Amino acid sequence: MSYLREFSDANMQDFLYGTEVETPGLFVEVGRSILRSESQLTHMEREMMAAFCLSLNNAQQPINVHSRNFSLLGGQRWLIQDLVRDPEHLSVEARFRPLLHIIRKATAKADSVTRADVDACYDAGWNGHTIHLVATLTGFFNQMARWVNILGMKYDEEEVIGSSDYLTNSGYGPNDSAGLNDKAYRETFPEHISTTFTMAKQTRVNVDGE
Repeated sequence: MSYLREFSDANMQDFLYGTEVETPGLFVEVGRSILRSESQLTHMEREMMAAFCLSLNNAQQPINVHSRNFSLLGGQRWLIQDLVRDPEHLSVEARFRPLLHIIRKATAKADSVTRADVDACYDAGWNGHTIHLVATLTGFFNQMARWVNILGMKYDEEEVIGSSDYLTNSGYGPNDSAGLNDKAYRETFPEHISTTFTMAKQTRVNVDGE
């Protein structure tokens, strides 16, 4: 559903894929390229960052989709909210923290990222391609969050599951593409499958006295 009177029953897929109103095709292609382009980040790590960015925006429907994607790829969904609540991002390895710091800063204020923030990513071992991907991811999911929230798009649980299954089962490609966990996809994008992600701690980080 949405706030638009002409399309009150439309969901996100209706807008994204043009079944209700025309949406620029490049919008969808940017989202696909974020998951499918070469970088040092695995799919699971990218989904973590997508869900984190969306959570900073309180965009509930895509939060649910990308948090579920993260969990389907082996992540733990509670981690996303820990990252939101803890500006030091202590739940993950230190090397991820400069990337998450950029996402947090840019989401709060677009011109707040400095050269020192980018240098910290290089110092943590990331290359320019990966830093650029994180910048693109941040811009894209901030745009999506604002788009969804402005139009009042809502999903029910079935639609969340359906959207998540579609993205993971198609590998963010066309309908006949191999899924993120499929052998054919792993052979095509082996650099995206490495299990480099680990949490800094195996227990939830207490950041507010719980």
